[in-house]
Amino acid sequence: MASYKRNQYKYVSGHYQKSELTDLEVQDNSLVEQNKTALITPIKKANNDGITFNSVANSALGNIAADSLSYGLKKVFAPNTVPATKEDILALQKDINQIKLLLKMKTL
Repeated sequence: MASYKRNQYKYVSGHYQKSELTDLEVQDNSLVEQNKTALITPIKKANNDGITFNSVANSALGNIAADSLSYGLKKVFAPNTVPATKEDILALQKDINQIKLLLKMKTL
């Protein structure tokens, strides 16, 4: 095992391989590093502004407005696709119990 480390071999999926970088790989690595710095710079600029209460409030209000608008449009144009509420389920349960009671009385 020591010879692998001394000769700079690297384990790659089932075998050891010499870990020498070719000129093409060195160029690729330098391009990757340049792209990383190019992407990080705008992110740092955006983070310098900071998060304020107004920005959080605006995004929350926008989300609430979008959700309520989509729910309202669903309720108007496709009322059968809106999920049932607890009140709807309780009303159905009450109706079922009334039907059961009527059937019991009719059979007696």
